[in-house]
Amino acid sequence: MYLLVVAACGLVMVLLSLELRSLAFRADLTDVRFITGTIFPVLFIFSLSTTYKVLNDFHRRQQLEKERENERLKSELSFLRSQISPHFLFNILNSIVSLARFKPESVEPATIQLAELMRYMLYESDEAKVPMDQEIRYLRSYIDLQTLRLGKKVQIDLDLGAVAGNYSIEPMLLIPFVENAFKHGIGMISRPAIQLQLHVRERMLYFLVKIKSVCNPTTLKIIIRVSG
Repeated sequence: MYLLVVAACGLVMVLLSLELRSLAFRADLTDVRFITGTIFPVLFIFSLSTTYKVLNDFHRRQQLEKERENERLKSELSFLRSQISPHFLFNILNSIVSLARFKPESVEPATIQLAELMRYMLYESDEAKVPMDQEIRYLRSYIDLQTLRLGKKVQIDLDLGAVAGNYSIEPMLLIPFVENAFKHGIGMISRPAIQLQLHVRERMLYFLVKIKSVCNPTTLKIIIRVSG
């Protein structure tokens, strides 16, 4: 778009120059001086102002489209959080009830983990972006809580190593995948195992969720661009 406008202006200037040269052979010198001294500068300024307006309008349209897309993504993420939180909290409370019945010694550490989860959900997840290490701590708290509840019933292979760099991500964006792995990956499955891996490379987050089982292994790979 930019190149087309510039090329059009250049073509107008070339045509005007050729026309003025032809006038030099067909008109007296006074007419040529009048055209070169008055009309040509006016046309040149008009071409520049038109070019600026076209480029400015094009840039504004791009900005508006980008803002609309950002608002749409924010609305979708907000709706997703509103659907996740009640269901997520219900599952956690069920986990603590189960611990109280079968592993009462684990209730206290489980309650501490729940407090960490609730603090994050209520006071930190309203931000548009959160530090990556903060999101990872949230995932670890949830996984630790599930480990207390399940014990040795499921093998958990966890690789959420430290992420180099000052990256940020939308809060609670990864937890639905982890929650579904525990929800659907340890039911009537023979020797269940859950593998979670997370790393960042060149501003791209790679998150692997793998459910290992004898009959029906499942692998989910999530790739997200992160800020930083």
